[in-house]
Amino acid sequence: MAANLILAKIGTFILDIIFPIQCLSCSKEGEWICKECFKKIELLKKQACPICGNESKGGARCFNCRNKSELDGVISAAAYWKPAAAGAKETKNGLVKEAIHVFKYRFVKDLSKPLAELMREQLKNRQIFRKEKPIPFGPDIENDKIVIPVPLHPKRLRWRGFNQAELLAKNLAKRLDLPLENSVLARTKNNIPQVEIKDRKERMENIKGAFDCAESPKLKNKIVILVDDVCTTAGTLSECAKALKNSGAREVWGAVVARG
Repeated sequence: MAANLILAKIGTFILDIIFPIQCLSCSKEGEWICKECFKKIELLKKQACPICGNESKGGARCFNCRNKSELDGVISAAAYWKPAAAGAKETKNGLVKEAIHVFKYRFVKDLSKPLAELMREQLKNRQIFRKEKPIPFGPDIENDKIVIPVPLHPKRLRWRGFNQAELLAKNLAKRLDLPLENSVLARTKNNIPQVEIKDRKERMENIKGAFDCAESPKLKNKIVILVDDVCTTAGTLSECAKALKNSGAREVWGAVVARG
């Protein structure tokens, strides 16, 4: 074990020399997102219903969509697209989009830390609503919340080598001082990646029945913070929420880095 750790550190040292870590925005060496550029990332000021996309309080599922999904809401830290100024076109939120891409497809695990911190920054001033009574996050609150990552199918996990949602969930749970549970929810269907499907109806059909959840006392009457990197149609989060509620969860809220 010690020898493997030494070899891993040597490998990391060599890679850092060949491909030095640089800020994805300003190219400053030492961090993937430097502190100055992190501060410039704009958090979403308004949240939307995850089903219809209309503005909603705290990211909650709106009244008109209450029967369309088991997902209670989604809280997104940032957006892929920056709101346009009057008369101008929308522009991509470059740093957030680039960070997620490098994290997922260049397998840079260290980006899970600043991305999770971005999520925490959004969540710390947000409230999850139940019966119109605010339930704030924090270690001083009765612990009825649990953090769960959206799982990958085993074949996909073997190919990538890690689950990006799990890394985000671990970092986020630590920052929110909440328990992490990554063994009850499983992906049983090795479906086509959602990003490869543009049509909303096809996305929903593709992800249908893709998840299963084991009965567990850890879920009973809990508010689940369901973590993923991006939410576009909320199909994946909705299918996870269905499985989690069938196994005893009281509420399921998505927490994502960005809303596509």
